[in-house]
Amino acid sequence: MKILVGHNLYHSDTPSGENAVYRAEVDLLRAHGHEVVTFERDNDDLDRESKLALALRHAPATLWSRGAQRDLRAMLRRERPAIAHFHNIFPQISPSAYEACRAERVPVVQTVHNYRIACANGLFFRDGHVCEDCVTGGFRHAVQHRCYRGSRAQSAVVAAGQALHRRLGTWREKVDAYIALTEFARSKLEQIGLPRARIQVKPNFLDVPSGIAPRLGDYLIFVGNLLFARKVVACWRSAAF
Repeated sequence: MKILVGHNLYHSDTPSGENAVYRAEVDLLRAHGHEVVTFERDNDDLDRESKLALALRHAPATLWSRGAQRDLRAMLRRERPAIAHFHNIFPQISPSAYEACRAERVPVVQTVHNYRIACANGLFFRDGHVCEDCVTGGFRHAVQHRCYRGSRAQSAVVAAGQALHRRLGTWREKVDAYIALTEFARSKLEQIGLPRARIQVKPNFLDVPSGIAPRLGDYLIFVGNLLFARKVVACWRSAAF
């Protein structure tokens, strides 16, 4: 099967689990005989832009990137993949990718690595506590609390995109299937209105070197966002083994 995999790479100077998952899945698909073509944007490229260019050109493209839509549609016509699978689409690919796929009749799968479609910082967490204000009370809360990079202006851009695509029904109508990493993430996607039947749970995987066997013991290894490490440890301690 020919598969197009799309991803907006995070800055190379910042460790990114999403970048790692994207590359690992491409390698895994190829190792199992699938033909994979990739559609990428790289946030390192933004470092070469002036602040004025970022404000005038790239901020609107976060909502809808005509350039990414044009380039992706050209690739779809050339490669004719059976399916398009996206990881991160922000900020340079944008939901315009879905429209390009629909125009070329290519089904869309979206892996949800975070909650960016409903939360400006993607975490449902701010100021030391769980926060779902944008789900229950509207995206103005993201601007009020400067949820994206501590900036009201940048938060306003992100919130405008979220409000626009919720109103347009982008998430419900233009994505054929979602991949959530956990059952909890699936429940959150349902909470924001996505159909349960279209959400599949597929955890991230690890290519374990041969010779290493799992062992049970009184210990815990946590690999991930340290913001949630305290909760993970608390859950582990309270669980009955």
